[in-house]
Amino acid sequence: MKSINFNTVTRVNRPDMRPRVLLIDAEQRRLDRWEGLLGNVALVGTMKDLTELHYTLTNEHVDVLVSEWNETLWNTLERTGWTTHYLHVGTNLPEQLVDAAGQPVSSISSDEELREKVLDIVHFRRPRSVRRRLENCSLTLDGGSERLTVVDLSSFGLAFEVDAGRDLERFLPGTLLQGAVVRKGEAVVIEGTSLRVRHLKAEQHSYRVGCEFPVVEAATEQPTLITDPVACAALLNQALMGPGVFLERHTGVAIAGHVRGKVDTHSRTALLDSSGASLGEGELLQGGFEVGGSLYRFVAPVVGTQPLRLHLPTHLEERHRRRATRQRVGTSEVRVTLHNELGTAPYSGPVLDLSANGLAIPIAHEQDLFPVGLLLRVELELGGGAARIVGNGRVRNVARQASGAATRCGVEFLALSDPDRLRLAEYVVRTRLPGVDNGGAVPFDQLWELFGGGRLLSVERQRDMNAYLPRVRHTFEALARAPSSLFRSIVVRADGKVAGHVSAVRVYRRTWWVQHLAAQGIGTTSYVLNMAAAEYFGQLSELEYFHIGFFADNKWPAQVFGGFGRRQRDAGASQIRGVYAITLPTQGPLGFEAPPNIEVDWATPNELAEIQAYFVRNESPLVLRANDLTLTAMDLGSVDESFRELGLSRTRRFLVARASGVMRAFASVELSPVALNVHEVFSAFQIRLLEGVGGAVAPLLRGALLSRLSQVFREAERPFARGFIRRTEINDYAAMGLPASGRIVLWTCHRTEFRRFTDHVERLFRGILARHERNQAAKRAREAAPS
Repeated sequence: MKSINFNTVTRVNRPDMRPRVLLIDAEQRRLDRWEGLLGNVALVGTMKDLTELHYTLTNEHVDVLVSEWNETLWNTLERTGWTTHYLHVGTNLPEQLVDAAGQPVSSISSDEELREKVLDIVHFRRPRSVRRRLENCSLTLDGGSERLTVVDLSSFGLAFEVDAGRDLERFLPGTLLQGAVVRKGEAVVIEGTSLRVRHLKAEQHSYRVGCEFPVVEAATEQPTLITDPVACAALLNQALMGPGVFLERHTGVAIAGHVRGKVDTHSRTALLDSSGASLGEGELLQGGFEVGGSLYRFVAPVVGTQPLRLHLPTHLEERHRRRATRQRVGTSEVRVTLHNELGTAPYSGPVLDLSANGLAIPIAHEQDLFPVGLLLRVELELGGGAARIVGNGRVRNVARQASGAATRCGVEFLALSDPDRLRLAEYVVRTRLPGVDNGGAVPFDQLWELFGGGRLLSVERQRDMNAYLPRVRHTFEALARAPSSLFRSIVVRADGKVAGHVSAVRVYRRTWWVQHLAAQGIGTTSYVLNMAAAEYFGQLSELEYFHIGFFADNKWPAQVFGGFGRRQRDAGASQIRGVYAITLPTQGPLGFEAPPNIEVDWATPNELAEIQAYFVRNESPLVLRANDLTLTAMDLGSVDESFRELGLSRTRRFLVARASGVMRAFASVELSPVALNVHEVFSAFQIRLLEGVGGAVAPLLRGALLSRLSQVFREAERPFARGFIRRTEINDYAAMGLPASGRIVLWTCHRTEFRRFTDHVERLFRGILARHERNQAAKRAREAAPS
């Protein structure tokens, strides 16, 4: 036997749509059993020995090879380049399988698992879908100019032709073809994707190369199986107590979305706030939820229907992390129309979920044509008479449900306008958190009153700012008109009044400072504000880094922000630092003299390069990137351009102190609009002594720089200059008459941490509410007790 002709051993009418499974075992009885278990779901070939295995794998396309462990078989698979998935049958676990991370291998312990496992393996690889023959369509690869004729196309793959005399090394099965671009005529219709060759077929005068689109979601992060019972229960409970879970029958038919409830650890069940009247006990349900940006799936049996109760799942499957939360929407809430240049009918229908970065739609894979990379014209209707959002998009992924009964198509938005992206972010956050609104339309007087009543400003600080209140008003009103790429603010309304506020301003190229968090009381408003800030700002992908600052003795932000920041272990994504503030007067005499033998002036280009080297030696990569501490960005030029469009300005320059013509210390000087931050942290300075500088010369260098800094801020019409120093410098500045105030904590983080932060806030507030309920119950018990 030289090969196996799968077409001759199947009894189905459409063999090309079935996965090809090769069964290998010495016993004919077991081969017959395996073939019977697979039924007509696969094209089955059988072998009793391995003598022709290498020839078969190199001349026939095989999706799955099923066998007990055999080292010769394993070596053959390695030589053929892993174009076939190996399914090991047996309770043993050979070391080679464990060490084969990244290779297409899996295992089952019993024959009864064969059918379901094979379907799982080929689930994403060979889906049934309509193939459309295309006219005047071509394919280019890797930016080349050669155009290959596209024969047909589906949502999961395409086929193209190459000349009969062509070297086929590049087009062998298993090869990944990068930089695929499909054109219809001269119009680009698919781009930004790759292709994996699945089969190669010789035609009369050419070769037909069949390819599949990679599954993007599966490629970004391999699914992780969570089997620890405590972790499974904790994650499910967090979802049930928070955003809820989505449920569907095992056949793929949706039952409900956003179902909330709680986990009952005593009965090891999940109690859901929903009726399961149409379900039967023992019926399997599939569930899904999102926590911390990760997507989790589970399967659990129904153990009760009034109300609905599920047995706790034995494991969770963690899929991947999204850039932003997707909000599930009702089928009548949001509608979208998607046009393409392939000439097929536009999609017009409901949206499954939505974020400011993209959406998902349900498609019928046997009718609709949505290949990965397909360029689209998007028309989105949010309902309620809102103006339609129009822009461009691209198919990001096409994922079938585990049952194979439904297909989910993910579309990413391309170059949406800032106002439209802002509207989408607001819609998503308002849907999740009612009462949240855009703060840009709130009059300044209302905000100013809230800042005082919300304990953001002390009475003394508010009184001092009244002296230049017109300039403060000008800054706030200019920012309210700012484009969404520079400034955003949100408010929470209660009983029609503004009860809470938080804003973010882009202070560096990729970094936003979250600030002005003010709420009337620490309760529901504070909770919604913190959640809304994370959700709202996390919706917008251009927000890469975040700064949050707070006084260390302020227990509430220390618990909310500091408590989270200190637990993060990835220094490349989150970092907590402490500094102390000093206030340098700009009017009247200073308590020290500027030494005549120290020269102070603005840094030269060579000195700026030396300052950059200082930062590289002394700061983490996270701070370097987040604070624009590299040469091309040090002056904040691109940020300043955005502020100047509003009639404002934000700059950073560097003063250097030279002794005998050599730079020995420097000061960074940032100047921003008055009250861009009400504590003026953006109009501030920091002094740094170069390595090896100390002793008697250190106070002379600081004195020279402080004298010049006072002059710079006075010329900028500032009544004082804020400075930030380290704990080890407190005594040095106190000796100069500049005492330090309380410790300020600065938290810098990457946007990926904001999803975890929302989970932290959820847990924190649940603990507060539970503690409040316990205290109230104890109080009632004391009052009811006989005296």
